[in-house]
Amino acid sequence: MIAMTAMSSMSVKAWRTGLVVLSPDDLSSGPSGGFPSGQDKADFIDGELIFTGRVPSRAPAGVVTWPGGSRMKVPVLSEARTFSELTSGRQCPSCVPGSLDVTGAKATTLAVATSRGIAKVPAWAFTLKGVSGPVIQAALPPGSYVTPGSKGSPSAARLAPLGKAFTGAEIEAMSADGRTLTLRLFAGPCDTTWGGLVTEADGAVVVGGWEVDPNPNAPCAAMLISLTTTVRLSAPVSDRVIINASTGQPAAPSPGFSAPAPS
Repeated sequence: MIAMTAMSSMSVKAWRTGLVVLSPDDLSSGPSGGFPSGQDKADFIDGELIFTGRVPSRAPAGVVTWPGGSRMKVPVLSEARTFSELTSGRQCPSCVPGSLDVTGAKATTLAVATSRGIAKVPAWAFTLKGVSGPVIQAALPPGSYVTPGSKGSPSAARLAPLGKAFTGAEIEAMSADGRTLTLRLFAGPCDTTWGGLVTEADGAVVVGGWEVDPNPNAPCAAMLISLTTTVRLSAPVSDRVIINASTGQPAAPSPGFSAPAPS
């Protein structure tokens, strides 16, 4: 039985108008060019960092922006508090400690996947000695954003209309009236027919899809391809949460997705 997520732990209003970070891992970004040595990488992972630069004079702007122009004010962590996020907890207490010098910090932004598309959030960029690119850490304090929960299960009424054989779906696009969703499915190259599935209940919209391989016993390449399909809702999405049927988590938007601005 597929475990599903109760949406009572997260406000449906937050999903549509707040800051819902789909993965906490997106709040950090390592150096684009990697580390010059395995020891430097290990020191970074273990939080063996020493700040030797000047305290920055300018903090990041406390604003989150989305591609469609939506903006949201948020509190911002100081450079020192954000730096502590990089040094909290050693991952390998038995390892021989080293250290990486952090020679500077400056205000910047970080692209983060949210329930409303890719957002730019306030962040600090830390320069590491001998490392070609900066390490970027979001400057969002706890409580300024939420992440999808993982407790409970929605009512069976949400899933019954989908049947027994369904796959998950991402949200590719939403019509201006909020009634038509374009879904992105991932299937095998031998699946020749497919379609979308949707059911609406308990303040949520559950989406999924189906694919059919007409020759399931024949050899087929072990790869995934991307497919799109649409589903029509009986009412606009409004402030309802869209749930991925295969995971029970809020459905992730595909890269580049931008929801229509709330009316």
